Amino acid sequence: MIATRSNLEAMAGAFGNATCPEDVFGNLVGASADKLMALKSQLRTFTKNCHPDNALSADKELATEVFQSLSKWESLAREKIEFGTYGDRNGYGASAYTPVEFVVRGKTLTLTALIAEGVFSSVHRVEYDNDVEHSNFVKYTRDVNDNDLLEREFSVLKSFQLPEADPVSESFFATQRAYAPHPVATFSILDEDKAKHRANLLRVPKGRCYTAETLRRDIFPDGIEPRHVWWIFRRLLLTLWMAHLKGYIHGGVTPDHVLVFPDEHGLVLLDWACAAKIGEEHVVAINPAYQDYYPPELLRKEVALPAADIFMAASTAIYMMGGNPATCQVPDTVPNDLRWALLRCLDPIAGRRPQDAEMLHNELGNLLGKRTYSHMVIP
Repeated sequence: MIATRSNLEAMAGAFGNATCPEDVFGNLVGASADKLMALKSQLRTFTKNCHPDNALSADKELATEVFQSLSKWESLAREKIEFGTYGDRNGYGASAYTPVEFVVRGKTLTLTALIAEGVFSSVHRVEYDNDVEHSNFVKYTRDVNDNDLLEREFSVLKSFQLPEADPVSESFFATQRAYAPHPVATFSILDEDKAKHRANLLRVPKGRCYTAETLRRDIFPDGIEPRHVWWIFRRLLLTLWMAHLKGYIHGGVTPDHVLVFPDEHGLVLLDWACAAKIGEEHVVAINPAYQDYYPPELLRKEVALPAADIFMAASTAIYMMGGNPATCQVPDTVPNDLRWALLRCLDPIAGRRPQDAEMLHNELGNLLGKRTYSHMVIP
């Protein structure tokens, strides 16, 4: 679909005159999940009509301005939906609400904007200890019966920080630790009924970043170029190998958990709450919204094995390129060698998949030819 000049001018006027996200997206009804689904549907239509990739050369500058304006209103709409205030027609989101302060380890922690709602936890952006070097956030359980999941996450992340006795292993871990959230502190939040909710204070590198889901859905709706997904997939494999060396699988490698830093060619794999001990435990929770990304053995509650993570990482890579992991459909734009490498990871029988994340990372090394830096341009 071509983003015509007339459509772009009309959208520029509408977005420019809007005073709140409700002016752009209208009345979204139902629960938060229903509102988000309705928002996604509208975004798909808007994006087709204003994405710079769909515009003629003479209109790309205008398309970029319109798309950036749409992204601003979308971000604000999501923030209000997640905070429960969508519909109040105020032109601000959760960040405008009164911050909540705690004292953690003798230092002030300020909860600001709500940035995500997971299956069992809420995530807030925070300010902590005047830290301007990192992005800090707090996850806390909405139901105290899920406290054990955040306790598990903190324990797994702490294990990554333990020094390795072998210098070669420690050299690998020293680099790779940045690809998972750093565990700062774990504490309890008391609710009005005096029930204790587990909370984890975590941090990630500062910088421009997007989840894999946001990149594909909102910025590259037709799919991300294979050369970019290639490096994201390889970094993801090394992050998983770090976990496997410590005896865990991640158990939830879905597009919403892969945080991509395009400028630095980096990533952070989020949400380790469902990690499971290899060969001993099964993954305790499956997110139904991403059921197609889970291998059959995890859905059957079988014990965790590294091949399960590799299946999920490949599914996420296929989604990012514009494919459909549920049907094993890979876009024609994907080079054949990469296509077959990914499809091999989706074999329904775990024993026929690659078993070693590092080995697969190395096999992919020169799959697309000589390695050169490829800047990922975000419209």
